[in-house]
Amino acid sequence: MGDRHAEKRVFEAFLRAKPGFAGRKVVDWTQPDRDPPDVCCTLSDGNCVGVELTEWLHEGQTRAGKQREKLEESILKALDPLPPNKTVNIRTVSMTPRPDRPRFVANDAVTFRAQLLALIAEIDQSLTDAAPFGQRSVSPRRDFGRYPTLGKYLSEVDFQPRDQVSGDQDGATWIATEPQGGWYAPDPAVEALGLSLDKKIQKRYSSEPRRLDEFHLLVYYTQGWFYNEPLSVPGFDLPGAARWASGHIGNKPGPFDRIWLFIPGVDPPQVFRLYPRPDRAAP
Repeated sequence: MGDRHAEKRVFEAFLRAKPGFAGRKVVDWTQPDRDPPDVCCTLSDGNCVGVELTEWLHEGQTRAGKQREKLEESILKALDPLPPNKTVNIRTVSMTPRPDRPRFVANDAVTFRAQLLALIAEIDQSLTDAAPFGQRSVSPRRDFGRYPTLGKYLSEVDFQPRDQVSGDQDGATWIATEPQGGWYAPDPAVEALGLSLDKKIQKRYSSEPRRLDEFHLLVYYTQGWFYNEPLSVPGFDLPGAARWASGHIGNKPGPFDRIWLFIPGVDPPQVFRLYPRPDRAAP
């Protein structure tokens, strides 16, 4: 059994996006204490439709993403309260956590803060010495020989100098962590979607879903927005993912009469019927 509160929110959103998913109006639904299914829907004709929920999630990326998130939280906590920006030449500072995502040791917090502020002061002075205002630039700092505690947790620190446009217009958050970025390929996302489907389709249920006129599978994508690589990259988008998933299922849906893919994190939320394929009967 998954997170019942999360599943409740997901199914409520799915029902708003696709109220006629079962072909008739849903007049009531519950979450049974024992699954399958995760949700039992009573339809206007008295029939009962069960819905099993599963999340489209790349577990490896999610685990790494949560570890990075925890490291970022610890780094920012070490800098709280953030001092005002009293530098002459630096507008913002961006920190990139190490890719191996080490666990932040609480006793390092004071030293981390002191070393970061010392590095900022060093760069600020170097910019003063280097060139006239408006012509200064600085390379990202990746060598932390003099600041070993920074090197323990950061792979890079980037500095944006002030210029004639930005001048002294500082924001309160002038030191922050760098968002993850880079080039992505769709392969991990496709693999994760296939694994999410297979996990449910191939599952051997201890007992057949009881008293159901139909049994549906709902695959949803929520945490992936935060912890997995982007879905939309060149040559891969949501409709493409749905087409791939339909082909992956083929004519082997396991115990399910219909299989859905639900993406609530877009406007409007997207619903795709993966099985039966949209060009093959069934509303």
